[in-house]
Amino acid sequence: MEGPIARCYAHTPLGALIAASQIGDRLGLASNREATDILKQQAVPGPGVDHDLRILAGPEVGDGSSEGQLAGFQFVGYTPDTAVINLVSRMDNGTFNVATFTVKWLDGDWKIQIQAGGADSSNVSQVASLAGYVTWSGTN
Repeated sequence: MEGPIARCYAHTPLGALIAASQIGDRLGLASNREATDILKQQAVPGPGVDHDLRILAGPEVGDGSSEGQLAGFQFVGYTPDTAVINLVSRMDNGTFNVATFTVKWLDGDWKIQIQAGGADSSNVSQVASLAGYVTWSGTN
């Protein structure tokens, strides 16, 4: 741990899962300065990162609020270089949102792939339940 950065994830499926969860959550809760540091150190370089860095150079964009509690996950695919993981969040209103995160092994750690439009995940949708997902322990 160093400020908003948590690093040195294991080069395993579990390491990829923890990285996707941690980096995504930390980006969502970070101030502009913290999010800039996270993107520069923990994201795969590309147009999505460039897009977000331009936005973060302006007025504060985050409100520091959570977007739900991690409730479950599902591996869509895994290789030693790339992991695609569905993360399910239980929202404050009791619904479940699922989003697909991609992390890549780069420079000795897992880094999040930011979408071209700047989002840290893709395919965000609602699901009726956690059926078909591994439940994240400790959820309400």
